[in-house]
Amino acid sequence: MDLNEYYGDLSEEDIVFDVEDPNAVNLENDDYFEIDLGNPFETYDENKYTPKDGSWADEQNCTSLSLPYALFNKLAPAHDNLFFSPFSISMALSMLYSGAQGNSRKQLALAMGIRSGDKHEESISVSLNTILAMQSAFVNIHIANAIFPTHNKEFLQSYIESVKKYYKSDVLPMDYTGKPQASIKAINNWVEEQTNSKIIDLVSADSIKTETVNLLVNAIYFKGDWQHSFDPKYTSESTFYLNKSDSVTCSMMKQHGYFDYFSNGIFKTLAMDYKERSMSFMCFLPSGELELEELEKRLSGPMLKAILKGMEETEVRVSIPKFSSECTFDLKELLSELDITDIFDENLADLSGMDGTKELFIDDVLHKAFIDVNEAGSEAAAATAVCGDLDCGPMSFKVNRPFLFMLMEKQNSTILFMGKVTKP
Repeated sequence: MDLNEYYGDLSEEDIVFDVEDPNAVNLENDDYFEIDLGNPFETYDENKYTPKDGSWADEQNCTSLSLPYALFNKLAPAHDNLFFSPFSISMALSMLYSGAQGNSRKQLALAMGIRSGDKHEESISVSLNTILAMQSAFVNIHIANAIFPTHNKEFLQSYIESVKKYYKSDVLPMDYTGKPQASIKAINNWVEEQTNSKIIDLVSADSIKTETVNLLVNAIYFKGDWQHSFDPKYTSESTFYLNKSDSVTCSMMKQHGYFDYFSNGIFKTLAMDYKERSMSFMCFLPSGELELEELEKRLSGPMLKAILKGMEETEVRVSIPKFSSECTFDLKELLSELDITDIFDENLADLSGMDGTKELFIDDVLHKAFIDVNEAGSEAAAATAVCGDLDCGPMSFKVNRPFLFMLMEKQNSTILFMGKVTKP
């Protein structure tokens, strides 16, 4: 395809910058947004591009996956639209790690990428404090941890002090035997309060039993305004291509400005900051005949590191659909597939760092997440119970096909949320 088809027949007069906001562009005469580029699965010409610093496949020679990517690769095949918080899950597992001993601790360490000698609790505490410090008039972020032990079970004071120090965790005893329904209501009310009523009914009678002695819960809530918001008057119905033959109509948001951008001809990545630029929404868009499933399989820490290093501020015309998603997961089987098995076996579990005995084991790990992306910004919540491009004018980033996304804290590249959209 001729590149002019991507950019439209625009003159400099068509692009009018707001003096007060150099990133804002007047879209009144921006004909690009009215051009139907056709099915994006059929518009990629691999001869037009040369991947930066070698082929994309070379990045995949790095086989190690940290927990966020391992979780994504396990969850993605079974879900069309997917959204979860790897940070929330990591926090819950980290509270377990702090009380695990022996092989139980080794399995958790291996899955979470904790190496011998790492000061994991200190590292988590730094990340937690960095994220909580982003709270402002434009960015509302709240992370809460809690332990809900049975009221008649003695936990080691050293463990209680550790989770309070490193995870800022509340310790809230429950009477699971005598008052199971009241315990369920209290825990769900706590989660609902921490997530601004976005996560409701995390636990149920199926997950809380009379023999329950401990529940670890992490809740995270985020709502942020875009650094450069989308003007609702430019949002319109547009075609979203599910694959080569099927499509749906969606509400497509549009804007034209400067964003961090990466492309290697095989896929594109765009980063849209939230106000105060401490958080970013990253969108990963395959090109041509590359299926989203192939991009999913290659998603990894080394790949993301290479993308972040190769990003450059670029003039981009952005079209992205409004979308929302809510997902609920039972993570016990998934974590077992990541070789976290002993903690679920009453004969093998060693959580003696919690209570001084080997009587404790984990019955289940529950996770629920919510996101809403619109013109003003993004709102997300979750809870867990235990390369350059051609320099020839504005780039096109038209998200009219399935894509991956992340919400990332920029200072430490911490992935708070991630997911995919195949049908907005």
